[in-house]
Amino acid sequence: MSVAAWWRPQFRSAAAVQECGRLGARKVTLRVLGHNVAARRLYDRCGFVPEGVLRGEFLLEGRYVDNVLMACHLAVDVP
Repeated sequence: MSVAAWWRPQFRSAAAVQECGRLGARKVTLRVLGHNVAARRLYDRCGFVPEGVLRGEFLLEGRYVDNVLMACHLAVDVP
């Protein structure tokens, strides 16, 4: 999932995730750069939780950054 900066104020991410559940998905996953605090907050508000971190996954502007795997479990029987 990626949300353009100009569209974030009107983005209805929770509704998008709920629609995935309605269509039968049990889990929605995404990856976000570890230093992208705004995006991580947005995803957290939508019910996503961190599931893992790939340390130093990307080299951006001369610096290695983490890639955080996040998931939103939609089915109640998923641990």
